Order: sequence, then structure tokens, then C-alpha cells
Amino acid sequence: MPGLHRGGLAAAVALVALLVAPAVPGAAGGRVLAHDAAPETWAAAVREYWNDAAVYEAASAAALAYAKRQEIDPARQIATLEAILQAAVPGSAHAPSPTVRLAG
Repeated sequence: MPGLHRGGLAAAVALVALLVAPAVPGAAGGRVLAHDAAPETWAAAVREYWNDAAVYEAASAAALAYAKRQEIDPARQIATLEAILQAAVPGSAHAPSPTVRLAG
């Protein structure tokens, strides 16, 4: 996650933080709050989304667009996985030639 400073519970909290905090480049649809930000900083960010419809709508639209990106489309992920698995099956029509070395 862009701007994530810590793992574990903080990672879960960061999901909420994407909606409330000072802007961080790459945090599509929201903002990331530092793990040690003051409660007043959180409150100000929440107030901004709550009181400013334009800010809320812009963040909402950006988050929706980010959620619709191809990289996380389940059908595309399954098709990619199936292609990789098919290519790994010896003798399959999609398997690489024995003389072809796969990158990696």
C-alpha cells in the first residue's frame, strides 16, 4: 500500500487512513495518515471529508477508478494464473519448448 509505514494492525488501520490524512502521492482516492499523527490531524481530515462535498466526491471517484483497474480484475487474474499453470504443464500446447528458458 502506498504510504504504509508499518504492518499488522497498523496495516488494517491504513485502509481507513487512505480516506483521512494529509495527501501522499500515489494514494489513489484518498490520503495516508502517519502512524503517529496527532488525533487532531485525524479529526481535521475527517471533518474535511464530512464538510466538503467536493473533497469527498473527488476522493470517492478516484478510489472507485483505482478499484476498477485491470491489475486487480478477478477475471484477468484467473486468466493469467491459468496461462501460467498451462505453460508449466509439460507437453501442453502452451508449454514452452525444452530449449526455451523462462525468465526468472
